[in-house]
Amino acid sequence: RFVFGFFAPASPSVQLKSETANWVTDNGRANFKQVWNKLLDQYPGDYDSAMAKWVELFPDQIPFTVTESERSTVGYFRYAEEAGKFVNENEKTSIENYSKAGIKGISIWRNVLEGQDLKTVKKQLDEADLSIVSLVRGGFFPSVNVSERALAIEDNIKLIEDAAVLGAPLIVLVCGSDGRQSLETSREQIQEGIEKLLPIAIENGVKLAIEPLHPMYAGDKSAVNTLAQANDMVEAINSAYVGVAIDVYHLWWDPNLEVEIRRCGRNNSLFAFHICDWNVPTLDFLTDRGLMGDGCIPIKKIRSWVEEAGFSGFNEVEIFSDKYWAMDQEEYLDKIKLAYLKHS
Repeated sequence: RFVFGFFAPASPSVQLKSETANWVTDNGRANFKQVWNKLLDQYPGDYDSAMAKWVELFPDQIPFTVTESERSTVGYFRYAEEAGKFVNENEKTSIENYSKAGIKGISIWRNVLEGQDLKTVKKQLDEADLSIVSLVRGGFFPSVNVSERALAIEDNIKLIEDAAVLGAPLIVLVCGSDGRQSLETSREQIQEGIEKLLPIAIENGVKLAIEPLHPMYAGDKSAVNTLAQANDMVEAINSAYVGVAIDVYHLWWDPNLEVEIRRCGRNNSLFAFHICDWNVPTLDFLTDRGLMGDGCIPIKKIRSWVEEAGFSGFNEVEIFSDKYWAMDQEEYLDKIKLAYLKHS
């Protein structure tokens, strides 16, 4: 995820105000996320229904961005064939740029695969000598609604099958949370969901990594907010196919982090490691992550704990940043490489 995969379908370019969608633009560019995320909350795991509702609201707009790291480039299409052509062309450019920059691994965000031939994507990555680190993201298990939980399981099964076709060894789970119920209940539903997926994951040779998110996301994105909670769940499930993904942005603050990383090592359950930095001050808690060295996270220290615990995989750079998305992306990629070498 050096530059967050190939390209990501942009969420609808609107904000919700009193449940009314109002277009918001920034220097002629589309703003990101809010209505689409609202629709995904309304139809968890059911992308077809969410997109159908989007088309009902905005029949002439199908927005895409080139990548989450190049969000300033937005194309609008009236026909799916145009969108598919745009997506395919920019996918190839991203693969070429990664390869040219000497990057050897990539995690693919699932929405970029919509409408793609997975075998063709795998062939392109193999030709560029890019290893698939993981497929992102599964999860979103909890809901007060039984049918929504069932849809989430179906969605994750499809993701596991896609990962197997791509040759992705791992799916990162953003586990989800439902603010209409307790965090404890959401965690129980997360564990239940993972246990239901486990036979399919084993059959397809795809591991599942629970990614704890910062507590500020506890109400909607994940009820798993500390590495201890993730480790508890991994130990309860007790399978070599279930482990954790550590993201320094979400966990750097935790006074028990070193102890819990060692616990991962004893369990052989540390499957992924994501790095970036925490800006001070932070202007936006979603889209103002920093390059390594920009902020206050002790990245080298945490990396040393991770490596002492036996982790030898990719150090994945994962930066959501309006600031860096707005700049020339080849220059940004150079900055990422320099920051990685100097500060991680």
